[in-house]
Amino acid sequence: MSSGRQGVMRTMAVCLVVVVAAALLPRLSGGVAVMSVDLGGEWVKVGVVTPGHALEIVLNRESRRKTPLAVGFKADERLFGEAATTLVEKKPELVFRYFRDLLGVHWEEGETESAAKQAAETWLAGVPLPPVVSSSLELALHLPDGSSYSPEELTAMMLNYSRQLAADTAGQPVTGCVLSVPAWFSQSARRALLRAAQLVQLPVLQLLSSPAAVALHYGAFSTQEITTKPSTVLFADVGATGTTVTVVQYVVSTEKNGKTPSLKILGQSWDRGVSGLAMDILLANEINRRFEAQGNSKAMEGLDAARARRSRAKLLREASRVKTILSANSDHVAQVESYIGEKDLRIKMTRTEFESLCAPFFPLLSKVISSALSSASLSPADLDHVLLVGGASRVPWVQRILQEDLGRQELGKNVNADEAVALGCALRAAALSPAFRVRPFVVTDSSPYPLLINFWKDESNSDATSEGATVHTPRQIQRLLYPQLSPAPQRKVVTFNRRIGDFSLTLSYGNLSLLPPEFSRVLNQVNISEIQLEGVATAISSAPPSALTRGVKAHFLLDDNGILTLDRAEVVFEVEEEVIKEEEEPSTLRKLGNTISSLFTGGEKNETQEDDGKELGEGDTDAEGGAGAQEPNPTPAPAPTDAPSPTTAVPEVNEPKGKVSRKVKITRPVMATVTVMDYPTPSTTQVDESKSRLEALSRVDEERAERERALSNLEAFIFDTLRKLEDEELHAVTRPEERAELETNLRTVSNWLDEEGYAADTKMLKNKHRGLRSAWRGLSTRLVEAQARPALIQALNVTLNHSSTFLSLAKLFPAEQHMLTSTEIAGLESLIHNTSAWLEEAIKVQAALPAWENPHLKAADLRERKAELDREVNILGNKLRFSKPVVSKKKPAEENDTNTNQSGQEGAGGKRESEADGVGGERGKETEDVGVKGGVEGAGEERVSEGEGGEKGTEGTGSKHEEANNGKHQENDSEQRIPSATHDSDEL
Repeated sequence: MSSGRQGVMRTMAVCLVVVVAAALLPRLSGGVAVMSVDLGGEWVKVGVVTPGHALEIVLNRESRRKTPLAVGFKADERLFGEAATTLVEKKPELVFRYFRDLLGVHWEEGETESAAKQAAETWLAGVPLPPVVSSSLELALHLPDGSSYSPEELTAMMLNYSRQLAADTAGQPVTGCVLSVPAWFSQSARRALLRAAQLVQLPVLQLLSSPAAVALHYGAFSTQEITTKPSTVLFADVGATGTTVTVVQYVVSTEKNGKTPSLKILGQSWDRGVSGLAMDILLANEINRRFEAQGNSKAMEGLDAARARRSRAKLLREASRVKTILSANSDHVAQVESYIGEKDLRIKMTRTEFESLCAPFFPLLSKVISSALSSASLSPADLDHVLLVGGASRVPWVQRILQEDLGRQELGKNVNADEAVALGCALRAAALSPAFRVRPFVVTDSSPYPLLINFWKDESNSDATSEGATVHTPRQIQRLLYPQLSPAPQRKVVTFNRRIGDFSLTLSYGNLSLLPPEFSRVLNQVNISEIQLEGVATAISSAPPSALTRGVKAHFLLDDNGILTLDRAEVVFEVEEEVIKEEEEPSTLRKLGNTISSLFTGGEKNETQEDDGKELGEGDTDAEGGAGAQEPNPTPAPAPTDAPSPTTAVPEVNEPKGKVSRKVKITRPVMATVTVMDYPTPSTTQVDESKSRLEALSRVDEERAERERALSNLEAFIFDTLRKLEDEELHAVTRPEERAELETNLRTVSNWLDEEGYAADTKMLKNKHRGLRSAWRGLSTRLVEAQARPALIQALNVTLNHSSTFLSLAKLFPAEQHMLTSTEIAGLESLIHNTSAWLEEAIKVQAALPAWENPHLKAADLRERKAELDREVNILGNKLRFSKPVVSKKKPAEENDTNTNQSGQEGAGGKRESEADGVGGERGKETEDVGVKGGVEGAGEERVSEGEGGEKGTEGTGSKHEEANNGKHQENDSEQRIPSATHDSDEL
């Protein structure tokens, strides 16, 4: 691992603070790990966060950090990633690739045929056979055997495979996931991705756009550079299936929870035609053209469809390899063995030739850059940093265009171009999970498309007929609900002031030029959904007679996933009621309390404002400003509201004294029926069928994996046991006929595996393994016992010696000061004696047995005896260590107060030593052993005397308290006098 990569990982470990309370861990036995999936157009990267560890990228079965987006079907076996791409060159019709971009795409009859003809040249290159539109207008991808799978089902398979990899790495189940989506993903594509996750019961915490994930990854590890002064960073993401340029602003917010870094997307643009796959296709076409020019055109024409697909798959793989090498070298030779029949392909390509092929992409990339800056209203000089993201950003001509258009000599390469999205999504997953705590970082994602609301309005025309009758002519009205790059999540309220009956709304995209080509081809894909509001008249009639209708309010939500939904619809009324006002003058204390309260609450508000509180009123424009249907005694529309509470009081001014008139808002719900128009929503039956199919495939995979594990375990056991049978140590504890019988059984099963084992099921393999393991257990037990017995005997002897030493020291305590009872000492002595006798007898019996007989002295018994001794000594030792010594309460018959410290001085300011002597002959001897010494330096200074245990006394030269201190010293000495055996046992 490079030093740069190591530095990034160290920064991750510091930045990501994972806190899971230890008391909660037993309750979270199901696992608390979260994961991220960067579902790219060609590759899948998976990140995982576990308690106590920094976030990391998951390795796949081949120990690689990224996995090809590919699902293959071989007989009844599913293949993922590398295994599936390996099958492409042999049987490309059995492998699906690039199916992410098919999510949420609406097809019509006859359209798939023209797309299939260009399958090798377009983004549909990964579809092995022409797709077919089902009766429900869903796209079905077929296999040669007639089975078919929808893009959602294939995506669900890949998500489930990614979850298995993450769970294996984390060692626990995954409880949540953040999925990345391209910047251009539409409403239908986002819903389709969520449905794919639901098919495999994968809990999705959020759909996060790839630009936002990259920006979070960069910002989380660059917090020191983010200040209160806004900084602007441009991210150029040139990936496998598209290019996205995003302008992001970083700033530190100091509003709520202190200083919190935040990011916001200011501008964005993309082009799906400029991609790594498009470069591969151009390069493959050029290589194939040169191969035909060498006289192989007739051979190419004679290929059937299957061989042509195999050759094409080989060539695309080689073109991708050559493109990567040309990024660091000036030329390279493309080589494909058996490209056409027995003919090999060998074509030399230079970087100059490759860049000339990609010349049509140059203006397209420049347009994406300028569009992103224009949408952010910035110039290249306003950018603080420019960072490269995506695998294709390593191509030299891509970097040269960025340098020229942005006026930069150097481009930032301090983020991992391949893994930045997965790491950013993993950080977001940890922030959204309740089991983790990370540094706060505000992430504001955006909606890539402008979203409109459409409705019909009746226009009144009195001159339309000769009789002068009023004629209502419907006119379609469009209102911008969410502009492009609107922050998400965000709520909006649309008020229809003059509606008294049922009506319908349509949600649609605003700018068709922003839609991908496969969307703009189909006209009805412009419309997202149709909403029918029913029961408006019933709701109005249910209101009180005095209520004034304030219109129908439709509450829309652009959620965290970037999906627009109708939250609810309701009719709003306003009624007046009078409340008697208190006549007495409020007290001074009440006035003071009201004043203080108003300072904190900011006064009363008429209505609860909507989040990001913008409201669109239908009557605010000319749409209904003409001679439409009018309400009696109309009043100005109230402020926007999203409060579900049925009543909100607003005080009225200029009322007569003694009464207060309040306007109370009441609401009545309106039933809303939503019909999705951009992509057919699968029925409950279809969803259940898809889940059943996926579960059946998963069961087959699990059974196959279990059989492979059983076969691998059996083969490994046979090989390992045959090797152990040749060990000299095993020969010493087994008889030759035993070894010969076991070897015969092992070789018999090995031959059976070679001849018939391929057809054996899991149960039979496990039974074979169980029988061999049972025969080996008797021999291996004797070997293990013989190997472990000497060390265990030595360990038990050491424990016996230590226990005997401890017992001897414990017996040194005087009876009146002993902290152990006689029963405890006797019990330890009996245990030591019995253990020693048992060991001596067991060693004799074991020595008399032949080596191939079952052992009499077993390792388990030795461990048990040693543990029993250790446990008993530890209990008694802890009692000695933490118990207070027993002190005799008897006082000496006579005390000699005059026998105190004696001191001698040597010269002025010299060293003076004092020695505290005990009272009486025996006591004086003990005190002399303890040794209480003190020293005084200089005249008039204090003298400190220390006794055993740290007791201190202070003596000044000529002090009046000398005798009292000396007396106190002697009392402390008598209380703390402990035999030396106590200290010995403490040290043990």
